Amino acid sequence: MTERFRSGRTGAAVALSAAAVLFVFVSGCTGTGGQDGSPAPSPSPAMPSPATSSPTDQQRTPSPSSSPATSEDRKVPAPVLVEMVVSGGFAGRQEQIRVLDDGTYTTLDKGRNGPKRTLRPTQLRSLREALKSADFERLPRRTVDENARDVITYVVVHDHVTVMTDQSTPVRPLDEVINMLSGLLPGHAAR
Repeated sequence: MTERFRSGRTGAAVALSAAAVLFVFVSGCTGTGGQDGSPAPSPSPAMPSPATSSPTDQQRTPSPSSSPATSEDRKVPAPVLVEMVVSGGFAGRQEQIRVLDDGTYTTLDKGRNGPKRTLRPTQLRSLREALKSADFERLPRRTVDENARDVITYVVVHDHVTVMTDQSTPVRPLDEVINMLSGLLPGHAAR
């Protein structure tokens, strides 16, 4: 009797396992998850299928968004306060300056990075005042003499507003910002 009980139990376990495998196989092949015809959930890239990875694989490679060390280790730079690109002229100037909100700034001259520097507090305060008084929202977006040759153009970006000028038409508040930023460019004294 114990022999027949064991074989009955083993047979039931095998039958149950076979039914589960058959259900998974049929659900995957037909694309339906239930009798109502609703689609079976498809594996997403974020959740690897059980056939391709094991739980230990998932533990070894955490996603970047879920790793607490990722957000703590990554330093976010201060937002850009103002940026200016100077180009053109007979000599073919190509300079750029980017001033961050905290007063640090970097320059680029014909593809060569300049050293990272920091404005003095009085310089940063003056620059902020000049930017505020320039009222970028109301400035003309482009004041360039289209007939002029070999002119130097200035593209200034502040608070998501881009303006371009060759200074052929004075725009006083913008000219003040350009003069302040130009004074920070390498070799400005030679010009």
